[in-house]
Amino acid sequence: CFTFLGTSNCHPTSTRSTPGYLIQTKHGFIVIDCSNGFVQQLKRRFGPKTSKHILKHIKCVWISHRHFDHMSGLLDLLLKRAKILHKSKHDKHTLPIFCEPLINQLLEPIIQLYENHYKISFHYQFHERSNPISIDDVTIESFPVTHCEQSMGCLISLDNGEKIAYTGDMLNDGKFVDAVKHCDYLICESTYPKPIEKCIMHNHMCMEGANDLKDKLGAKYLFMVHFTPDYPIAEMIPMNQTSAFAFDYLSFTNDNVDEVFSIINS
Repeated sequence: CFTFLGTSNCHPTSTRSTPGYLIQTKHGFIVIDCSNGFVQQLKRRFGPKTSKHILKHIKCVWISHRHFDHMSGLLDLLLKRAKILHKSKHDKHTLPIFCEPLINQLLEPIIQLYENHYKISFHYQFHERSNPISIDDVTIESFPVTHCEQSMGCLISLDNGEKIAYTGDMLNDGKFVDAVKHCDYLICESTYPKPIEKCIMHNHMCMEGANDLKDKLGAKYLFMVHFTPDYPIAEMIPMNQTSAFAFDYLSFTNDNVDEVFSIINS
């Protein structure tokens, strides 16, 4: 099950939080990007009891790049998770966080201050994203993309053989297509409404580029995310029946994705 917890860009709105996504596996949960408010979004979507269960059973966190709107919720997630584990008898397994080294360097001193202040351990370990990541029955492969330094997108392979590609933030310059080659579901940033100069200036994408990427990857379905708050509502009309603008709290599985798109585009 894939859940969208934040579909805006770096500016949250009254209906969209900043980037954050959750994958449920057979044995736990995987976090893909974790912006400010991620834990609060978990509570709103799943309720207090289930959100605690999710925090206890997160298997890994994968961060696409260093920008604040993709990693600023990590401290809060680690703190809330540590407090829950401290009070429970649950196995306090180390949480692997896959990200670039700079994020480690930025957060490590602050985490130590938090641990000393609250007198609890966060039980975490930072890792680079250079090698494929195997978590239970899910594999995550990371690929360089054109955005800021050390930005990456990823390909998530599920146990049923299906693949979810996530672009992170990027310019559609061919790197992602060459690396991923094919996917079943594409989670693609669509920051700007039209192919304007800002896409090249800030290394982002638009709706037209997202649909072009979907076609090149042979994806069955496209979910567009990471919109600017001033995205004209009149232009948020999918180009076809297999493309959709994702919204916060939307969940889909392989079993219900056809129905999800039928409802969204009806």
